[in-house]
Amino acid sequence: MKSLFDRFAKYIIFLSVIFFVFPLITRAGFGLSPGNININNALRGSSFEKVFVISRSDPVGNLIVTVEPLGDTAEWFQFDRGNKFTYPEGEKQFPIKSVVTIPGGTPNGTYTGKIRFSGSMDTTGNTEGASVGITMGALADISVTVTDKEIKGFRLIGLQAEKAVEGEPLVLSLTLENTGNVDIQPSYIIAELFDKFYKLQLATFRVSKFNGSVKVASSGKVLATVPWTIPDAGNYWAEVSIFGDQNQLVAKEKLPFDAVAGTGLLAFVDKNSAIYFIMGGVIIFLIIIIVIFAILLINTRNKQTKELAEMTKHLMKLVKNKNGRK
Repeated sequence: MKSLFDRFAKYIIFLSVIFFVFPLITRAGFGLSPGNININNALRGSSFEKVFVISRSDPVGNLIVTVEPLGDTAEWFQFDRGNKFTYPEGEKQFPIKSVVTIPGGTPNGTYTGKIRFSGSMDTTGNTEGASVGITMGALADISVTVTDKEIKGFRLIGLQAEKAVEGEPLVLSLTLENTGNVDIQPSYIIAELFDKFYKLQLATFRVSKFNGSVKVASSGKVLATVPWTIPDAGNYWAEVSIFGDQNQLVAKEKLPFDAVAGTGLLAFVDKNSAIYFIMGGVIIFLIIIIVIFAILLINTRNKQTKELAEMTKHLMKLVKNKNGRK
């Protein structure tokens, strides 16, 4: 009888765990990306950013997250949300930005560590089904190789026409991944422009000034303005050669792009510049003729007025003499 009672009690406990505890564990659990941070050739004294993203498939209830850096690199990480924060209900993904700073006196070598993210349900809001705190966690492995040698390197991820408008310069967007340990941008690019059939070369330009740069251990866009005024709307080709440190060719890409029609008065005037030049000349000529005519007319009227005044004066003098004789 006692054995039957014990079996029944164990069954009740098992069902309690299934129906009450397991949902809490599921809600408290989360994913972490990336799970590994590998930084090669980090320059001592440098700083750069890394972003971790924690996620929940069922974001019910607030989650209290604690971040604990461990190992050699523990003091190198600082988090924008601090080491303890609330992952709010309803958010399936939650980014955490970290700034990694390599101390200036760090010897060359490889340093390892971990970052532990622990989460527990926030029970203060009386969220349904969250009456106890269940702690879950995730680990990110860290490996940093420190050097005192400055390295400039990048690879091309993408190339596109950022702005292609008739009557305006062509603006290219280069998406680069920084593979070095200092902020980078290309040394220069060579842009060769072709017609829509990729047969007639229209122009060639070297561009060495760029808008923007890409930070260490990250990817980003750099803009290059090619000083070529796009003649007409339509299809074109650009062959772009991208050079890095010490004039090394990093990539060479062919880019088809569409130029849209210009908008506004200036674009219209530019497109019809010859017609407007002629029309402008005719208008200026007519204005000059009108001004000359007006001047002549005014002078003629002044002369006529003067002659009329002299005639009137002469007649009055004659009348006066005639009256005197009488």
